[in-house]
Amino acid sequence: MKLTPELIQKLAQTTFCRPAIAELAELFENTTTEEVNALAFQLTEQGEDVALDRLLTTCAFCDIQLDPTILAESAAVIYDLTHLPYSYANQGAEAIEPLIKNARAEMLSHERQALLGRLATELALRHQSRHDEVARLLQYLQEEIRTPPVSMMVYDSIHMLELGELKEGAFPLMTEFDIHESLPERPPPRVIGNGETIRRPIPKLGRNEPCHCGSGKKYKRCCLEKDQAILADASSYEGVTQSQLAENPGVVDDEEVIYGLRAYEIKKLTPERLTTNQLLPAYHKACTFGLSEVAFAMLVERSKRSDSTWPFDKGNFVDFMEYALAHNDIEMAQRARVLVPQDSELVNWDEIDFQFDLCTNPGHLETIEARCQKAFCCLPDETGGFRDHEFCNLAHLFFNKFPALSILFARAALLECPDRVLDNELLVECVHQARIDLGLSPWDDPVDTWLDDYDNEQADRTLDKELARETEALRKQLAESREKIREAETGLSSKEALLAELKNELDATAGQQKICQTIPEKPKKETQEAAQDTVNRLRRQIDSLKAEIGNQQEKWQQLRHELDRERQHAQRASATQKPTSENTENEDAAAPAMPGENARTIVVPDYHGNFRDACRSVPGSAVASAVKAIASFAVYDPAVWRNARSIKQLANIYRVRIGRNYRLLLRWVPGQSLTVLDLIPRQDLESWIRRHA
Repeated sequence: MKLTPELIQKLAQTTFCRPAIAELAELFENTTTEEVNALAFQLTEQGEDVALDRLLTTCAFCDIQLDPTILAESAAVIYDLTHLPYSYANQGAEAIEPLIKNARAEMLSHERQALLGRLATELALRHQSRHDEVARLLQYLQEEIRTPPVSMMVYDSIHMLELGELKEGAFPLMTEFDIHESLPERPPPRVIGNGETIRRPIPKLGRNEPCHCGSGKKYKRCCLEKDQAILADASSYEGVTQSQLAENPGVVDDEEVIYGLRAYEIKKLTPERLTTNQLLPAYHKACTFGLSEVAFAMLVERSKRSDSTWPFDKGNFVDFMEYALAHNDIEMAQRARVLVPQDSELVNWDEIDFQFDLCTNPGHLETIEARCQKAFCCLPDETGGFRDHEFCNLAHLFFNKFPALSILFARAALLECPDRVLDNELLVECVHQARIDLGLSPWDDPVDTWLDDYDNEQADRTLDKELARETEALRKQLAESREKIREAETGLSSKEALLAELKNELDATAGQQKICQTIPEKPKKETQEAAQDTVNRLRRQIDSLKAEIGNQQEKWQQLRHELDRERQHAQRASATQKPTSENTENEDAAAPAMPGENARTIVVPDYHGNFRDACRSVPGSAVASAVKAIASFAVYDPAVWRNARSIKQLANIYRVRIGRNYRLLLRWVPGQSLTVLDLIPRQDLESWIRRHA
């Protein structure tokens, strides 16, 4: 079966209902799968969206399995996107790869990309295949798509893939859609204008008026039926149908027509048939869909026209050249470069030449890229437990010839593996030396600050772990104490119960003795002696039980005191704040409160002799940083005031961090004096405070 205009018209005029699709299925009853694939491919290339929609629906109705590649490519053209899943009900695992490839195509809208990702997820779970590739696709779509309804479908697909189970979530399982259950029995109602305000493409006439074609017949007997079909295709432009707009948007001078076109419609546009105001929107739309040749043709045509209100800007060729280079399209970039004026002030030709060189000669950079990928993607060594430090190796390799690149790789190495202490110390030295080679201060690199913060964070984590262990030990001790008290209370209760029983038995024996005394006849001697022995034995047991109860009560009171002490100890431990990384900085208060702008008085600082002596022994970079900090403190610079900390043991004494290894000590009396006391190493801060406290 060949694709003819009559076949395309029949497919396009078929409505989405069971009788019409069944009639169309009879037409394709004797058609082979190869012929159907050829028809689907041709309809996709020609952009016949409605005809392609009905063809795919008929194939699903007849259970014809289409070629996975052709079926995935048809997603860019099919009229109703919700009809595409019917064709994937009988697809196998081989359909996953084309779905993944086409889901990342720039010419697809976000809705179509998300739907292809959903279909790929369901097929991967059904056939237990390509889970990793589908997961990477969904992560890409998650970062690319921001529209809430569409992104929800992507998140639902990610959740289903993580569960590893083909289970319905926020969205139904699309590969289980049944075309036989979904097809309505009646044709859907005809919608004119798709919700837009439409204009009549033909004049309005009464049924009995003369026809507008000039035949002299009544309108109802001449062109009425033909005009009804035209009215169903009306657009928002008077005298123009939607079909005419799709075929040639240039029939109306409105750029909004271009913004509503899809990728395959943009691909069919002819620049010469568009109006001048439509060429630049068509160029931007083509760039959005990744159609470089169409975009370049639109720019060339626009540069030839001069009937626009605004003159053409040659900078558009610069933008297109950068766009082509970003997409690694060397040929289109070179064609655009020819049209860019060489004396343009907006073009950095060194940067353009560098981009061309990156695209044409990527040899060495590909080697570096491979090593960087190895650094990011490698796993720990199973035998040694440590992985190769590629960034560290690159930092040392680039040190002599490329110091700036060496600094960049060193920073990456520190962030990638902060736990490798020895390697990181060598990297810090490498950074300092490279900064000296570049003529920069070796101590002002962000690496030093980051390492300080990382060390402090690690120290805080260690202290938090110790505090957690101590708290857990106290909790265990409290639990043990409560258990001992509970056991003691249980034993005491049992002893009290036993004492009550013995008391009852003693009372019963005493009653028997009274009864025996009231009897006039003399009891037997043996019976009285036995009763007296029982009474004595019970009294001894009562005394021993009373003593044991007293001991248990005394032990219970002791355990109660221990429990109270443990609770007080736990409260004090939780309320006590542990030091961060330095013992002296635990006693520092917050940053000093900066006076208001009206209350600020600039005080000229005085320099103590100790500070002058320290400037002779401390490295010059640290002295320079200290002098800058003093001046900034004196003029109330917020950056320095935030880093200043007061010392609780010493009134009006403040410390300011100078780099990683030094501390500046100041005495500041608000509005009166500012004295620079000393510049000392960080490790001497505690002893300095003890000497002056």
